[in-house]
Amino acid sequence: MARQIGNFVLEHPLGAGSFATVWLAHDKVLDDRVAIKVLAENWATNEDIRRRFIEEARILRRIDHERVIRIHAIANTDDDRPYFVMSCADAGTLQDRLQEVRDKGELISVGAAIVIGIELLDALAVVHDFGAVHRDIKPTNILFRTVSTHELADARRTGRPIRADRLVLGDFGLAKDLAGGRGFTKAAGTPLYMAPEQSRPNGDIDRRADLYSASAVIYELLVGEPPFGTQSLAQVSERDDTNLEAVLLRRRPEVPQALARIVARGLQTNPSDRWQTADEMREMLTSVPATKALPAPDAELLQQFRDGRFTLPGPLVEEFERFLSNVGAARFGLPNTATHDDAVDAAAALTDKWRGLLGSGRIPFRARAASEEFVFHVERVWMELTNSE
Repeated sequence: MARQIGNFVLEHPLGAGSFATVWLAHDKVLDDRVAIKVLAENWATNEDIRRRFIEEARILRRIDHERVIRIHAIANTDDDRPYFVMSCADAGTLQDRLQEVRDKGELISVGAAIVIGIELLDALAVVHDFGAVHRDIKPTNILFRTVSTHELADARRTGRPIRADRLVLGDFGLAKDLAGGRGFTKAAGTPLYMAPEQSRPNGDIDRRADLYSASAVIYELLVGEPPFGTQSLAQVSERDDTNLEAVLLRRRPEVPQALARIVARGLQTNPSDRWQTADEMREMLTSVPATKALPAPDAELLQQFRDGRFTLPGPLVEEFERFLSNVGAARFGLPNTATHDDAVDAAAALTDKWRGLLGSGRIPFRARAASEEFVFHVERVWMELTNSE
């Protein structure tokens, strides 16, 4: 016989944690599917855990936004365990989607990763505007729901594009209302995605911790695994953030460099070095092309270099001159003395040296833009050469 709580018939578990289980359930009265989160029996008499469980429902209720799982009701079971009824994310989790492509030996496309990242930051902006920090952003807590009939109808009427599903945030069990007056007295979160400051009791945690976790999720979307294989709280504070941009580009070369830089900045150990708001990071993500569509090579590039309008770091000058001498015939008006393979090698050498300098930390973060336009041109030429017959 199916298990029942109030008017709800529990169908099967959607997920379980240390403190609660989430069930897919059928509302017999309204004839609809919902999700029900029930406090675990072994924590039912713990007043602190009960308070946190109810506070999660209150935070969700006050946010009440389409980017966050919505709360419909809260009550107690016959054995006095609190439960709350939520909207159902019927299109699965981000973890489900990651596992699906892993099983095929593939990666999520760069374009899809950007879209998911933008929607995740949309959701975090809502949470942060409310005055809360989630503290446990990870693929299993990033959900998708099928858009409703009225949402599709509104989109048709206004001519707005709309996808068949919508990203929403769930599991606010660790969420904190920053205006609530209670500090972060305990380390909490999931080590693979948590910011270093979260690993310390009484850590100074704010919204930037969520942006760190969001950056870790986007990194995983692009590469197939989180940026750090950190499984314990003790290891979280020992991370090295200096090579993240170069490592990401090396592991997936088709990722636009601007995207790699956005993710690397979000994963900086010091919160002041990260993006400061979800809106700021989202705005940068929206400017990144889904493919590495770099600017077409400019015939005046060599002259700009000679006129001193752009500056290259010293170690790149020799490689850049070699690149120009090999590829310049068609692009920059130089004598054509190079073979196709010479041109490919020259472009590859310059690009590799650039990325090596990034990884070594020899180019300060704020100085990278000075030579970046050159390398973007080089990478575009390199791709065109390697794709040509």
